Amino acid sequence: MGGRKFTTALDAYAKLTKFTFTGSNSTALFSTRFVHSDSYTRSVAANDIVPYMMLGSTDPPFNPFQIIQSMLNGADNMNVNVFNYGDGNGGDGYVLTNDFWNIYHIDAKSLDTIGPVKPNVPGAPKYDQQIVIGCAHSLPENGTDNHITFVSLASAIPGLKSMYFLYRATDVHTREQIAEITVDSISYMHSFGLTQNHVILIAHPFFIDPTKIYRTFKAADGFVWNPNKSTKFYITDLKTGFVKTVATENFFFLHQINSFEDELGNIVVDICTYKNGDAMNIMDMKTLRNATGRAMFRKPTIKRYTIDPVHENVDVTTFQDSVKYASNLDFPTINENYRYRKYCYVYGVVYTYNTTDFLDMALVKKDLCTGKRDAVWYKPGSYFNEAWFEARPGATEEDDGVLLVDVIDSLTGASQMVVFDAGTLTIATAANLPTNNPFGTHGRFFKGVY
Repeated sequence: MGGRKFTTALDAYAKLTKFTFTGSNSTALFSTRFVHSDSYTRSVAANDIVPYMMLGSTDPPFNPFQIIQSMLNGADNMNVNVFNYGDGNGGDGYVLTNDFWNIYHIDAKSLDTIGPVKPNVPGAPKYDQQIVIGCAHSLPENGTDNHITFVSLASAIPGLKSMYFLYRATDVHTREQIAEITVDSISYMHSFGLTQNHVILIAHPFFIDPTKIYRTFKAADGFVWNPNKSTKFYITDLKTGFVKTVATENFFFLHQINSFEDELGNIVVDICTYKNGDAMNIMDMKTLRNATGRAMFRKPTIKRYTIDPVHENVDVTTFQDSVKYASNLDFPTINENYRYRKYCYVYGVVYTYNTTDFLDMALVKKDLCTGKRDAVWYKPGSYFNEAWFEARPGATEEDDGVLLVDVIDSLTGASQMVVFDAGTLTIATAANLPTNNPFGTHGRFFKGVY
């Protein structure tokens, strides 16, 4: 923007992309538009990156006054996820989320930005004097139109405890408190687990130290990985708000896959796990532009944590693969009809597929039940945005449907919307775009958005 650059791709201005399937003439429509957040519109007007709280620094860096201004302005760039929270009257209410409490309200049909929303934080004391972290991956509450989410209050005040607050989002603007959890340290959590009856916060030892943020005014400087601490599951009853804490091995994660309650009353949580927090650095522009740095990326491993909440035991399971790296995926997607149920299939992206470059990617299907239906689709030079599984109408098999994937072909410089048969990972059809659609984060399919 002007003469200034972001130094991490995660700070890039949010941009919405929409593919519309017309249902006739094998035609798909494509549109894209920047989110007109306050930070974006002010930056365009100034022809410079206006100071707001970001993960990394800028090049050239802000001066001391601008750095302080960025903390006062707070976070404003919602470039991670999109949901329909509803409008409270049975209508639509589409929102954009990031790892902060505030969100943006958008019109999913026109891609217009309606405006920022910062809901009240019911029950939270002095929250605007603390670092307020939200969740980019809210989850639909089973049997309702609500979404479950949480906010983390990392205290920088000596003697004042940090807290997690669990909430039910009933529409764009309204939150209902479910429970509060007092802790010594706040973990950075990009997602969490949810079953029909329980919320599972996955507090890995990747902590947020707000005192470090206030010393350097860089959000990334506040992340601290502690290899000597365990990961804690905070299991909260959705009806009563009662919380039980169970500890397990330490790991780092970004994306939880699915959670459900088995026939014995155990809580099963599937997670894309990493050995430490180094995965947070892969989106730094210096790393992305350096082949040696990109090659240092270490693939995640799918692990299943079976929690016995009565005896407070955790059993850890890994999976055997029948195709290479099927269990090493991230950016997972499942058949949403199997959310909170015992399920078999997860789809996702494997980075560093050829082991030499993070940007060499493959699309995989992992069979968590038998391993026999693992599958992979790989074409050198292909970048994958997040896949979305959409079930075939009337389907009786879990993997009877399609995967919608935005694929960038680095060899031609063009993009495609590719429709894969989810059972076999073969291409059913594809639409060529007249442009290159940039590598993105998360998306989903909404019926009736034209």
